[in-house]
Amino acid sequence: MNNSLIITGASGFIGSQLMNFIKTLNISFLGFSRQENHNNLQWTKDYMDIGSKADKNQICIHLAGNKIISSVDDREIELTEYLAEIFGSNLVYISSSYVYGKNHKSLITELDSLDMVNNYSRRKAHCEEIVINNSGSVLRLSNVYGSGMTNNIFNHIYKEFMSQNKIVKINNALNTRDFIHVSDICSAITTYITDIKSGIYNIGTGEGTLIKDLCNIFAAKLKVNKSAYHVKSISQDDTMLVLDSNKFRNSYNWEPKINIDAGIASWVKDYKRELSDAK
Repeated sequence: MNNSLIITGASGFIGSQLMNFIKTLNISFLGFSRQENHNNLQWTKDYMDIGSKADKNQICIHLAGNKIISSVDDREIELTEYLAEIFGSNLVYISSSYVYGKNHKSLITELDSLDMVNNYSRRKAHCEEIVINNSGSVLRLSNVYGSGMTNNIFNHIYKEFMSQNKIVKINNALNTRDFIHVSDICSAITTYITDIKSGIYNIGTGEGTLIKDLCNIFAAKLKVNKSAYHVKSISQDDTMLVLDSNKFRNSYNWEPKINIDAGIASWVKDYKRELSDAK
């Protein structure tokens, strides 16, 4: 096979952005998706069929997974076991910072203990263990955002302001999160696959943003006067989830390039265009 890179979940938010990014680098790849009618993707009814279309010498970036927090579906674990057997040290599993739980008040390193608070984080942690036991790699991502994502805090904040209510209601406005632009994630992944050193790596900005402050940034980009709204947090939960990515930064001379202010400005512009195109 001429394609040196395999991507599962290629039609998803990160997967589609990653493919576009890789195209600019002239890296050959084969993207797999369970969704039909996606141009330039290999449709598969079951990812367990990948073995007949790939070989162990290829690098596999495993993005396909169940993002439903409450789901008890273990097929993601079974698939990871299957891919780990095929690709071994060439398997790069894309995981989440949520395996660390939420009880933190400082930057989180790869040495911090895990706290599986729901089925989603338990699945991720189980898959991580499978990958590492087969000499593969795990990239734990912080909160990824960018054009094309749906049903997330950015969409919610935007809709709250567009409703022109004086009270902007946010479930967890007192939480602090590490938001990283998807293009920075793509640059980290493509940098990593050029020189894979198996292990676990945090990928984030290392900078926390209070969700309440995120609302204020949105207000500025939407030209909403501060006196015209008030952010109300439904919950008084004030957890912090911010990653220390120094291990990856130092190993690969990598830095995120898009700060949250510029990232939101770009997101708002793209989202307005998407809404206009949909009319």
